[in-house]
Amino acid sequence: MPDDLPLSRELGSLLMELPHRQLVEVMRRSAVGAFEAECRAHLGDTTLPQVVESIFPRLPKDRIEAVAREISLCAIRNKSWGRLLSRPSRREIEMRCFGDAAIRQLRERKGPAIVALWHHGAPGMAPLGLQCIGVPSLIVSRAGPSDWLERLLSKDMKVIVSGDSGQGALVLKESLDRLKAGGVVAMAIDGGDGKLAIPLPFLGRRLMRARGIAVLSRLTGAPIFPALATWGKANWSHDFRLFDPVAIPPGDSMTPDAWEREAVAATVRRFEAIVRSTPGQCRLDILGQLFKAPVI
Repeated sequence: MPDDLPLSRELGSLLMELPHRQLVEVMRRSAVGAFEAECRAHLGDTTLPQVVESIFPRLPKDRIEAVAREISLCAIRNKSWGRLLSRPSRREIEMRCFGDAAIRQLRERKGPAIVALWHHGAPGMAPLGLQCIGVPSLIVSRAGPSDWLERLLSKDMKVIVSGDSGQGALVLKESLDRLKAGGVVAMAIDGGDGKLAIPLPFLGRRLMRARGIAVLSRLTGAPIFPALATWGKANWSHDFRLFDPVAIPPGDSMTPDAWEREAVAATVRRFEAIVRSTPGQCRLDILGQLFKAPVI
């Protein structure tokens, strides 16, 4: 509901009349209801603990419920956070940055670099993480930036949209231009659209993964740095982590197609290890994709 509608304003006034405890209870029930609807949309009739146990079978039994609760809180925060930031009033964002050696290497590089992202934790905050560590970047996004992200990003952070299939050539050209000028391009690797997508194992499932990052890396020689934005513990803070570059073979060691497949596979293996170590940051939509994907 748009904030400027009379009904929206009147509802806001009504809520403000509630005592603090009652207001919190109303918000809690609303958030839980939205979360339960999201669970049904992505997981169907299967419960979240059942999905967690299926995807992470090595988790101890006493950890499954705890991981499911953490996933639930992350999902609710992701849904609520965007709404809070969409309000015109200014809000402070607490973000901690980790990976000092990788951050220093990315800042001090003498040539191009690619930052590979994954939809895990709070992926919408990854561009702000790059801004926080002082790395101007061209960010390739399927859906485009939200209003609040556009307000928070500085002028040296640019977002381009790749969601329209007709934009592919333009996105590739702009990304190549940025890299050939020695810049940084950031994009998610966990998409699977297009004829050139690569089938790869991930958490015991077989999924299709895009090869765009590998194409850019092969054509420019840019190293691939994995990165994630995740939620802090039991609060509204965020953690941005940059990891050491992926070990990929020399560009002339195999055919272009084989090289791109190996580069994507190596990057996906790095993210698989990261996701295994932070299962509570999994997103419901990604869990739903994994649960429905063919088991290896």
